[in-house]
Amino acid sequence: MTLEREQSMLLVVDVQDKLMDSIHGGERVIVNIKALVEAACILGLPVQVTEQAKLGSTVAEIREVLERHSLYNPVVKEYFSSYRDDGFREILQGTSPSNIILCGIEAHICVIQTALDLIVNDYQVYLAVDAVSSHRRGDREAAVERLNNAGAVVASTEMLIYELLEKAGTDEFRDILPIVKERRNALTP
Repeated sequence: MTLEREQSMLLVVDVQDKLMDSIHGGERVIVNIKALVEAACILGLPVQVTEQAKLGSTVAEIREVLERHSLYNPVVKEYFSSYRDDGFREILQGTSPSNIILCGIEAHICVIQTALDLIVNDYQVYLAVDAVSSHRRGDREAAVERLNNAGAVVASTEMLIYELLEKAGTDEFRDILPIVKERRNALTP
């Protein structure tokens, strides 16, 4: 069950302006998602963002990284599950990943429904556990436990980044190391 980049895609679910202010640990979630997005861009992984209709755009910290790499092209959806959106399924068919690295909000609504639909449709979901949250901590914890029981691989942001990197000493490693260090510094109490 090693995460291989050639078969992987990063999915950022609904990290939107109108939601983030009241998300439990929201700043931590943004720091971790930003690190995942930056690493995915360096490693050449497809990155897809979804936005729930009428809740604003993706937060600036993440949107700016995606725009810098010409990857900000959100799927605006009405379903809670991204998978139920025709446009999102077309993107999946075009990129053909077997592994979906999943992060975003809210864990107990859009993230879990997306993950469950992906799992049922034979995708391996890697849940970036420190890059998902909900308004209430208990809702987040219940979603993580349910997804773990449903077959998602639960891992931390740093675990996923290093698993995708595979080895030290490469140009990609040297490009990603400052991102990891910046993330660690931002999360230090």
